[in-house]
Amino acid sequence: MSPAVIFGFSLLCVFLILAAQYESWTLPSAAPGHADRRHGAFLALWLLRYENNVYAQIGLVMLIGLAAKNAILIVEFAKMEYDKGNP
Repeated sequence: MSPAVIFGFSLLCVFLILAAQYESWTLPSAAPGHADRRHGAFLALWLLRYENNVYAQIGLVMLIGLAAKNAILIVEFAKMEYDKGNP
């Protein structure tokens, strides 16, 4: 299998795990910002001429999961405040 297919499958797994954790299909997709971190990490690997080995790929998947989880918590907090009536 190509690394792109494996990386795409890992993104799908991160999405499904976060959707199960937050019991919502829309919260993981509503969380912005994790794509910028992923592109920055790819750029850093390329500029510093590091090898794109399995450790780097695991680190990228973990970065995507943590960034998405952080963004989901922010969106969830904003949704709770909006439901309370605080704009």
